[in-house]
Amino acid sequence: MLDDIKKTLWATADKLRANMDAAEYKHLVLGLIFVKYISDTFAARQAELRQRLTDPNDEYFYGDAAPEDIAAELEDRDYYREANVFWVPEAARWETIRAAAKQTTIGKHIDDALGLIEAENPKLKGILDKRYARAQLPDGKLGELVDLVSTIGFGTDGVLLDRWIAGERQTQTLSDLRDILLPRLISGQLWLPEAQAQLETHLS
Repeated sequence: MLDDIKKTLWATADKLRANMDAAEYKHLVLGLIFVKYISDTFAARQAELRQRLTDPNDEYFYGDAAPEDIAAELEDRDYYREANVFWVPEAARWETIRAAAKQTTIGKHIDDALGLIEAENPKLKGILDKRYARAQLPDGKLGELVDLVSTIGFGTDGVLLDRWIAGERQTQTLSDLRDILLPRLISGQLWLPEAQAQLETHLS
């Protein structure tokens, strides 16, 4: 996971370096990585629940429920909140965002997705920066950024929940990357090997 994040950060830095300053870049990149992360952890929890709901030996077994009933049960927010997983509305899930990556309205789509996530998860109020529709990027560049972030795989194991979903620590890690590391990297104040070492420290 760490290597995926580092590679994506360097790739996006190269892609955006000539198009915007560090202050803008850090918000765009970290916001997308955050949405990809919470969407992946949501999907992992949903896959776990699907298996448990159909396992006769599991306490969550849902009897002989029809597939549509299982699908409806998987949308119950309580299952996710009990595992400290952010609830992600369907319109804000990463697969939906990626499907719209080539559309000219992708910036607004991302802003709307962030608004939906924020509305469902009060602890994120004020953390998600909705500026994608206003980003001064050449046509298609934001969609390319979405495709790059899509290459990060956050996995499905519970270790990720322990390391990242820990509320204040998660927020602090994102803040450190957004406010300290990325601006220095994109502006040339930080050489790549030093940035890689610092990123590993922040994410460990």
